[in-house]
Amino acid sequence: MTGLLICLAAGASPAKLVNRIVAVVNGEIITLHELQQQLSANAPGMEQGGGDEGQRSQAMQRRVLEAMINDTLVKQQADKFEIDVSDVEVQNQIDQIQSENGLSQSELRQAIQDQGMDMEEYRQALRDEIKKNRVLSSMVRQKVVVAEDEMRSYYDKHQDQFRRPKTVGLRIIVHPSRERVKQVRRAVASGDMSFAQAAASVSQGPGADQGGRLGSFEWKDLKPDWRRMLDGLQAGQMTPVFSLQGNAALLAVEDVADKQVQPFEAVKDKIRQQIYGQKLEDRYQEYIQGLREKAVIDLRLEQTG
Repeated sequence: MTGLLICLAAGASPAKLVNRIVAVVNGEIITLHELQQQLSANAPGMEQGGGDEGQRSQAMQRRVLEAMINDTLVKQQADKFEIDVSDVEVQNQIDQIQSENGLSQSELRQAIQDQGMDMEEYRQALRDEIKKNRVLSSMVRQKVVVAEDEMRSYYDKHQDQFRRPKTVGLRIIVHPSRERVKQVRRAVASGDMSFAQAAASVSQGPGADQGGRLGSFEWKDLKPDWRRMLDGLQAGQMTPVFSLQGNAALLAVEDVADKQVQPFEAVKDKIRQQIYGQKLEDRYQEYIQGLREKAVIDLRLEQTG
């Protein structure tokens, strides 16, 4: 079920239950029932408890209520700007939600009813959500710009984030006879045959039909004893003969790629997303703080008992 379907549950009419008021935002009330619905959406099954659990529950209540206050302030700005959302836009949003969740019309209606809303209330909640998004797009998102020099600076200062892990390509020969594997090792070392040829003719292990090729592995994922044997080896070099599950084995390094910093162009989009996300959050908090400083907010959560 889409989060939109669940999180908008707080739009249900407070008249359905006798409510306490937990906050008043510029004269607009937020009820205990609305808060509980949002808490259910954020932490299903969360119950009040004693000790630390009770404290965590209270902290969650406060965080969710603060978010609801912020949403109310943004919605009030949408009303102030007289942002209009047509019935067609609301229906398009409903159609999208229905499509994304694979719901029939009757299933969607049932899901809405399960959230304590009727269809008209749900439409109004969607309308409000679209309005809020337009305010945020205008006042927050459109004001966030990530310049090329910012991305370059971030790249230069965070090189370790963009290093490829060390990888090693390996081939293996596995055979019951230790002496036979030693003979093969000497033949490969003297150049009489390649490791791949030896694996194809002798190995009884994995990838024998592909010259004993195991594939490429991140260094950190190899077993410690393999790392010890392979440490310092270059492409074309072999380990000593070792025991492997009752057989004799021999590893050869096909290629090694040490940690390398990826080029700027390869990680540019990732950097842009990181910077944009942080700047967007900063701009949002700045915008909300400005709204809160001008608002009259009466917080009554502690009085709910």
